Amino acid sequence: MIPPEGENYIFVLDTETTTTDFNDPELGGPNGHIVELGAVRLNLKTGEITDVLHLYPRDPDASGNEWVYLHTDLQFKRPYYDAKAFVELELIYLFEQGPVTAFNLDFDKWMLGRDYPLACVKATWAPDIMVAADKIDEIPRKAHDTSSGWKSWPSVQSTLNYLFPNDCVVEKHRALQDARDEARILYELYLRGLYKVIE
Repeated sequence: MIPPEGENYIFVLDTETTTTDFNDPELGGPNGHIVELGAVRLNLKTGEITDVLHLYPRDPDASGNEWVYLHTDLQFKRPYYDAKAFVELELIYLFEQGPVTAFNLDFDKWMLGRDYPLACVKATWAPDIMVAADKIDEIPRKAHDTSSGWKSWPSVQSTLNYLFPNDCVVEKHRALQDARDEARILYELYLRGLYKVIE
């Protein structure tokens, strides 16, 4: 998984979670836990997207009635789960390879920092893809609760629809596929001069 010398790579990560409250007063942020992790490596020279990580952590408190189980094909009961220590080690290895980002990075950073704090010490975070997409006024917005109140942001789906109108891509809400789609978004924004790895 180590990127070849001389190439320009960024990693895009996505999480699926059992979050039911995005502003839990006891936690000071989202509740729930990560139940699926996906990550891809994007070559910024060529646009090539390579799968690098796909894990299934377990949420011991999940009931199966969470949104992610009711509205996606993610199975509540799996034949296996990835152990917490294994997930942490895989994330550490990923974070050592290069800068990492996500669409709505603050949410993923919060969930990762709470569930896998040791791994996050190693992370070099690149700018949020969603914030870059927000530079395009024509993309429809969706309201998100933030620490400073409600703000309207582009969603993954509305950004895909705007950037790739002929592709009919539907956000799956599955970590690896969503990471692939978000990497496509990042690369298109990068080609348009709207995304910079270091700002």
